[in-house]
Amino acid sequence: VDKRIPAFYVLSSCDEGYHWENYTFTNNSEKINVVRMLTEYGEAAQHATIFGYYPGATSATFEWLVIDLDFTTLNLSQCQQNDYYLWKPTDEREGQQCILGESIEYERRLPDHCCYINVEYDRPINRTVCECTDEDFECEVNFERVDLDGPCVPMNGYQYPPDPPDACAEGANYSYTSGYRQIAGDKCVVGSETFFLPIEAECPVVAPGDIDLMVSKASEVVNKSITFNFTQGQGAKIVTQYEWSYGDDSNSVTIGYSNANSTSHTYHTPGDYIVSITASNNGGFGVDDIHVYISDIIVNVTIKAPSFISAEAPVNFFANVTTKYGTKHLVNPKYTWKLAGEKKVSETSYISYTFTSVGTVTIEVTVSYPGGISEGSLQLTVEEPPPILELSVSIDGTTKGRNGFLPVNQNINFTVSHPINKTFTEDTSFHWLILFGNGTHLYDNTINKTYLIYSLPLWDNYTLSVTSQNPAGVAKVTASFLAEEIIDNVIISNIFPVYRANKIISANLDIQSTNNDSYIPYMGTLAVEVYSGSAGNRDNQLGSNQYVLSGNESKVDISFLTVVTGTDNLSIYVYNNVSTKTVQQPIMVATSVQYGYVRLIFQTTSLGTNYHNYEWQKELQMIVFDDLQKNLNLQPWQLEVNVTEEVNTTNTKKRNHDGMILTAHVYILPVDLSTTAVNNVESASNDLVTQANLGQLKFTVNESDVVVKTADNGPNPILIIDDGGKDTTKNYLPLALGLGAGGFVLTVIATIILIVGIFYWRKKYRSLEVRYTRLRQGPMRFTFTSEGESLEEEDWKEDEEKDKDEEDEDTHQMNTFQPFEKDKG
Repeated sequence: VDKRIPAFYVLSSCDEGYHWENYTFTNNSEKINVVRMLTEYGEAAQHATIFGYYPGATSATFEWLVIDLDFTTLNLSQCQQNDYYLWKPTDEREGQQCILGESIEYERRLPDHCCYINVEYDRPINRTVCECTDEDFECEVNFERVDLDGPCVPMNGYQYPPDPPDACAEGANYSYTSGYRQIAGDKCVVGSETFFLPIEAECPVVAPGDIDLMVSKASEVVNKSITFNFTQGQGAKIVTQYEWSYGDDSNSVTIGYSNANSTSHTYHTPGDYIVSITASNNGGFGVDDIHVYISDIIVNVTIKAPSFISAEAPVNFFANVTTKYGTKHLVNPKYTWKLAGEKKVSETSYISYTFTSVGTVTIEVTVSYPGGISEGSLQLTVEEPPPILELSVSIDGTTKGRNGFLPVNQNINFTVSHPINKTFTEDTSFHWLILFGNGTHLYDNTINKTYLIYSLPLWDNYTLSVTSQNPAGVAKVTASFLAEEIIDNVIISNIFPVYRANKIISANLDIQSTNNDSYIPYMGTLAVEVYSGSAGNRDNQLGSNQYVLSGNESKVDISFLTVVTGTDNLSIYVYNNVSTKTVQQPIMVATSVQYGYVRLIFQTTSLGTNYHNYEWQKELQMIVFDDLQKNLNLQPWQLEVNVTEEVNTTNTKKRNHDGMILTAHVYILPVDLSTTAVNNVESASNDLVTQANLGQLKFTVNESDVVVKTADNGPNPILIIDDGGKDTTKNYLPLALGLGAGGFVLTVIATIILIVGIFYWRKKYRSLEVRYTRLRQGPMRFTFTSEGESLEEEDWKEDEEKDKDEEDEDTHQMNTFQPFEKDKG
């Protein structure tokens, strides 16, 4: 029936609109205005109601007309089973039988069977779940279809694939969206199509870090096993390769932390060793090291003493140690002496003692070291002290102590005098006896002189005995001395002009003494102390150690850590009990950013999986080092190259197939810290970057070319401060401060303008504002907000007069939108 225009008949159809029948519902075809027609609820309903009013009615004459249409008068038959057929709703596309992942089959009346459905009729419905297809999915957030039937692809600016979660465990998998999500209400199930399923990926391998190496015993003897352990606080462990280096040209390689975190090693040669553990995987590497000290084995201990010992006279005893390998390399030995029942402990092999009584005594010494304890003993007789002569010792007119230390190969004046009369009668003879520490007679002669000028030839313990005799009686004096060679010359070798800060500096010292005006290898004990700063300044000690040199090898190795940057003066003090030699060695120390740095990133797409191999990476590292040293004309100490495989975090769009990049970190030190040398390093590093970025830098490994794809100077600027010998006419400030006063002022002004601009922009272009809109088509006003409020209904006519005032006040801010200009929005 028509609405909104005068009508007097209705049209009805029993065959879904194929045929229509006309029925007049008013008398004499009188027309009425139809407002609405309602049918009863349910499929079996056969009544309809028409609501309307007469045309031309006024408010005074208006009345509603209600007309009931009774279709039972048509006497339609009740539908039977053969009046129905099975029907599936579709979107009419060919082959499409599923809607929202489900195929639904209804029993439906045949269109050409004009019957009515019984009230008690129960319509059967058959439901079948379909396999998922592209029709069942829409694009996930941040994805879109470029073409109507195309796949879902990431929107511009969206990182895909996403980074793995922070808690991604080694060996585990994580998943991320494929770009599809099932349409709400869709019921399809997974079948042969799997494009929509989440993508599974392995958690990335993280570089090992926080490695702490420990040792069961830092000091041990040769041929004894030492156990090493380490812990790893960060990074992957299962696929990581661990390489042990024991410092004696032996190493071992193991895969997996549980197999490698504990190992044992036996050293067969005495010495000091540096043990290191290197953990490496595709993410990078980590290293830690520790020192171990391997002692020789003591075979025998003997005691050297003077042949004549008297009470009340100091005596020097020396513990002579014989070792299995003849190296004299003992780790932290301790000497415990037992002298006439008295116990004394010394860290050196000699001791001085004075006996208070005469008779036969046994001297015992016990040497304890990491290999255990060894003992030696000596039985001797302590004689009655003769009348004591007074003995004085002088060298070049300088008086020395009666007992103690004397230099080797210098004329020493020994003089005796009478303790009471101070002079002797002319008939007095003097028996001079000088003994080596082992009792061998070095000088044995009787003369009538009260003095003897003698030169002690070797580093050893000596005993001097002088006996005076005349008709009045006998007097005697005995003294013990340790003769040490004079340190005449110290030569420093194996030291470089420039080092990086916080690096161990190792050097060799050649210690020499003099014999007949020519240098000879030093023999004896000595100590070495290294200080930073000028000579005489001992406030900043860098290292110290004690050594025993046999004369066959006069060189000692020293190592220390320097932290002072710029030009530093090393003061090396080499001394014993009779001499001191100081040498100065200037060095230059660059900070961590005071040397040229270049990062070379290699093209890996043509390398297959070769570059994952650690040995292949080491081979590439050696080739890069050799080529750059040759091409840049550098000394070996100026160049350091580290090749690592790292996760590419700079541009995920350009990752290779496994998200890894192969990088060479190149560090170049200047020959000194002068302006010229620093500029040369900067120029060399910049030229290297330019050459690489032009595709002109490649290296050959196993007959395969490895091309540098890109290069830069790293995330940090190259800043080398000229701290020594610099040109004072120029200002070598770091780049950040090197703009000068004018540049600094301009920088401050630009920063202020930027801050004011940002404040004004935020104030003017606030977040999106949505004002309400009146819907003029009906008597309702709908106000929408950004906060999820329900629709607010207000009578439009009652608000009409308030609209003008409210248009500028009734606003709703939608903070989830980005700001934009109002006149464009």
